[in-house]
Amino acid sequence: MITSRIRTIIVDDHQVFRGLLRKLLGRYPGIEVVAEAETAEESLRQASDLLPNLMTVDINLPGMNGFELTRILKEQYPATRVIIISVNGNPAFQREARDLCCPYVAKESLYAELPAALQRVMGGE
Repeated sequence: MITSRIRTIIVDDHQVFRGLLRKLLGRYPGIEVVAEAETAEESLRQASDLLPNLMTVDINLPGMNGFELTRILKEQYPATRVIIISVNGNPAFQREARDLCCPYVAKESLYAELPAALQRVMGGE
């Protein structure tokens, strides 16, 4: 599935979820979680320092939301791929993720949907 090393930053305001996602991503050979961030602002500083290939971004973050963060990432770091992960299954959020050309994964179906999202985003879709 993944053929080269994928440096990843997890952005979510819930520490327990970040730990779960770190553990889940660790199951995929080639994916290395290089940082975790609780806020969008923190993740932008990390992206500047670490230049990740992939960021998983929650929508509901304190301060700047995940959609705003994704727009900035796409502008400043076009090579960084983004997967939007949210507890909210709101169709409007799913459309906005599509408009940003990002896979959208609901937290409730993370185990089922994450592999396909990783495949799509790292395959250049």
